[in-house]
Amino acid sequence: QVLLAIENRRLVTQVSRQADMFRTKATQDGLTGLPNRSEFTGRVEAALHGPSRGHVAVLFIDLDGFKAVNDTIGHYAGDATLVAVAERLTGMVRPGDTLARLGGDEFVMLCTCVDNTQAATTVASRVLHALNQPFTVYGRTIDLSASIGIAVSAGKDEPLRLVENADTAMYEAKRAGRSRYLVFDPEER
Repeated sequence: QVLLAIENRRLVTQVSRQADMFRTKATQDGLTGLPNRSEFTGRVEAALHGPSRGHVAVLFIDLDGFKAVNDTIGHYAGDATLVAVAERLTGMVRPGDTLARLGGDEFVMLCTCVDNTQAATTVASRVLHALNQPFTVYGRTIDLSASIGIAVSAGKDEPLRLVENADTAMYEAKRAGRSRYLVFDPEER
């Protein structure tokens, strides 16, 4: 019976570890360890209905020219670059804010307690400056820039709509010449 009890404890521990692993995979990006799309959407939902009462902004960040990194020096270097980008951006996130990776070279940042568009554009300017600094990956210098779309909540937005609006503004920033940010304007739709 002692052996049976020991074996049962071992199995319970193993099942518990596997459950933790599945929970982590369900909420985190496998490459960077950042929250994934699902977790980010939940955090936007919580921010819109939490203490910040909808005073939030979403920055949709897409790396300009990232495909060239994969094409010229390989996917391992591309993955290492994405990890370096995640680390650099993580250092810029304020307490209460969230940085996530949606996939590929797309990152999003949730900024809580944002009273106006100016506060969000200040963060976007800092992000652009940080990403314009060279990265060193496998001994090679990699120059990147980013296009950023910003959507500021009007207080009654749905989480997915806010992210979609930021995505739309990011594509407008790319069309306008890259390495810039644009704020989503609902009047232009």
